[in-house]
Amino acid sequence: MDHEVTLDGRITEAKSEVKRYDINLALAVLGTGLLIFFFAVALLDAWVFQDGIPSWMRFLFWIGGLLGVAGFLWKRFVPLLFASINPVYAALTIEKAEPSFKNTLINWMLLRRERATNAALRSDKIAERMFDGITLSAASTVARIRAADVIDRRPLVRWRYALTGLCCVLVFYALISPKNPFTSFSRVLFPFARIDPPQRVRFSNITPGDCVVFQGDRVTVGADLSGRITEPVLLYFSTDDGRIRREAVPMFTPEGAASGRYEVVFPPGKQGFESALTYYLASGDSRSETRRIDVRPAITVDVVSLAYTYPEYTGLPENIVAYSGNIRAVEGTEVYITVESNIPMRRAELLYDNDPKQRQNLLVSATDPTKASGLIRLSMPSTNSMKTGSPGDASSPSSDTPGKATVSVPETEATSGEEGSLAETDRTEDGGLEKRPERIERTYTIRCSDEEGNPNRYSSVYRLEILADRPPCIRWIDAPVAETGQIEIPINGSIPLHLEAEDPDFGLRRVELKVQNDGRIQERRTDLLKGPTFGPSPLVALQDIRTAFEPRKFGQAIGQTGELWAVATDTKLPDPNKAESVRLKFRITQPQQGDQAQQGDQAQQGDQAQQGDQPQQGDQPQQGDQPQQGDQPQQGDQPQQGDQSQQGDQAQQGDRPQQGDQPQQGDQPQQGDQPQQGDQAQQGDQPQQG
Repeated sequence: MDHEVTLDGRITEAKSEVKRYDINLALAVLGTGLLIFFFAVALLDAWVFQDGIPSWMRFLFWIGGLLGVAGFLWKRFVPLLFASINPVYAALTIEKAEPSFKNTLINWMLLRRERATNAALRSDKIAERMFDGITLSAASTVARIRAADVIDRRPLVRWRYALTGLCCVLVFYALISPKNPFTSFSRVLFPFARIDPPQRVRFSNITPGDCVVFQGDRVTVGADLSGRITEPVLLYFSTDDGRIRREAVPMFTPEGAASGRYEVVFPPGKQGFESALTYYLASGDSRSETRRIDVRPAITVDVVSLAYTYPEYTGLPENIVAYSGNIRAVEGTEVYITVESNIPMRRAELLYDNDPKQRQNLLVSATDPTKASGLIRLSMPSTNSMKTGSPGDASSPSSDTPGKATVSVPETEATSGEEGSLAETDRTEDGGLEKRPERIERTYTIRCSDEEGNPNRYSSVYRLEILADRPPCIRWIDAPVAETGQIEIPINGSIPLHLEAEDPDFGLRRVELKVQNDGRIQERRTDLLKGPTFGPSPLVALQDIRTAFEPRKFGQAIGQTGELWAVATDTKLPDPNKAESVRLKFRITQPQQGDQAQQGDQAQQGDQAQQGDQPQQGDQPQQGDQPQQGDQPQQGDQPQQGDQSQQGDQAQQGDRPQQGDQPQQGDQPQQGDQPQQGDQAQQGDQPQQG
């Protein structure tokens, strides 16, 4: 039994050594095969293919190598891990190591297996003695053999030599070759990775690599280069549409960058990307792997139409301007703006004067997201905002109400009204002048974003001009001015007045005459115009107004002083513009009784003012002197003739009120009352004659 235990132990040790040997041999064979495979791929990648092994071939090599390794492991390695060594094979291995065995160990194993199954053999004494002899002989022989010596290790040694030799060759190649073989190994191991083929010049950290840009954009392409850089570094690109093929763009080391860093702003020119393209970097015969840049359309937006709705008082019809973003209209105008983009929008807004605080949201159409619209109300700044110079007022554009905004800016240059008149809104509380802007010039741009939230890169700048409703102008024509600066008017007399009034844009509503004593306005004459006057903008007919100032009709008293002026109001609503003429200072004096000559001259001056447009009558000074003859005693006894002269004047002047219905002489009826003053003068003279 002891000999059998010895033999069983030797066979078990032989089985372990056989498994260990087979595993080491399989690994040596696998390693040698893989090294040969990768070395061959490296040679192909570096020297056979100019641009390196193509991607599809890399994938085939990867599949072939993976299948080969899997097949070898399945056939040679997996059985060693999960199956046991046959004892007979282990015994055969031991006998091969010791030729003196001559199948003794195998015979012993076979006899023992037979005895275990055949009871007759166990009862046969001759067979038992033969079995004991064989056991003793095998045990004595096995005792002289070591377990490590039972296997012939020469094949393993040869494979290991081959593997070591290949490793040395690979290291030597890596040291002397300008192209790194380990790069090729990586390209095969990771066929889907972006790994450049081995080159004399190595490209790394290529930016932006594969990317997506917007149409019109430009990017900075850069890379870190190492190795033998003896030739210029170039970027080659080709467009998908075929218009450009392998066009080269030189790359340079930017100032302050690390050594080996090369960059270029791409594409060349100022237009930016127009279509998708591919590119790679090269230096001599070294080049990087091809990268791709896809171009998607950038969102752009333009003004489709501007619909103008003017204030009602202007009388202007609605107007629609297509494909023009510049806005120019009078204050109070509402402009409905419609914009359109090339791709659907998520958001759209107007940005005034490039100020983020002054913006207006536009309403994107739910049925057509490429269109958005909004309402702009044009207004001039208030007087308070003009005085303080604040950057805006309560009506500044706001994003709180989508699609609606009131646009005005106070910080603009201004000009006063025409000479001889002053806009009433331009007078400050202390009597000074306040500049009123005639126009406001602003700019606006359109900002929008696509459905992914990407904003528009470029936007046109449009002009926005708000025109003020200009105030009217009123001035004296040959105003009666005394040397003392104060006109003296008899209580029973009058002075003729000649005015010109006009509104430079939309028309006059009324012209008033005002008299002020001690800061109090006595009366307003509102009948200087027969209703509002309108004319085509910007030329409005000039209104020639003739009237007279009669102290008694304005409730004046002897000795009173005051100021006299005219006020013109235009048709602007709801807050009309007003302008006033220069103020004339006057003093009421005693009636000059019996001095019909002076009163007659005044009456005729009034007549001449009425007839200023009639040269023939204006050239008859002798007729104008006829009332002076009324002072002569001889003719004073002839009241009939005097009355006839007066009546003649009255007849001529009485006819003029009928002509006063005409637009040019519509104001003469007021002057037609002057002959009544002439009658008063005669009545005043009657006591003297009595």
